[in-house]
This record gives sequence, structure tokens and C-alpha cells, in this order.
Amino acid sequence: MTNSSDFGQVAQVSPQRETETLADSMKVLQRRRLHRQAFADPSLHRELVKIESSPVYNASGNLIQAVTSSHGSA
Repeated sequence: MTNSSDFGQVAQVSPQRETETLADSMKVLQRRRLHRQAFADPSLHRELVKIESSPVYNASGNLIQAVTSSHGSA
């Protein structure tokens, strides 16, 4: 059984490390938000794959490198 006080807790973002920049924090938040949206709208899985398969983002957290392969773009 779970303790009733566990239900009142809210998920929190882990504390920011000294090496983590604001841009990195924004990227993490964007990925988490897109994961939640993809559960509600399966058409967003394509966007999720593009973001997670490429490590290159600009300071705004936007994808700046297209992912391509011999099978076409993602």
C-alpha cells in the first residue's frame, strides 16, 4: 500500500547542475513536453524521432540539423 501523503507530491525537474546551461535545460523540457503530447497525439511521434535522433540544436532548442539517411529524411 502507498502512503496517502505520496499522492500530493508533484513531479519536479531535477536541480540544475553547474555544467548544465539554460539551452540544455530548454532542450530537456522540450523533449519531455513532446513525449507527453505524443501520448495524446500519435502523429507527433515523427517529430519526436527527429528531435531525439539528432544532437544538434540551436540556443532556442530548435532542431538545426536535418536527419537524413539512404531511406530519405526522418
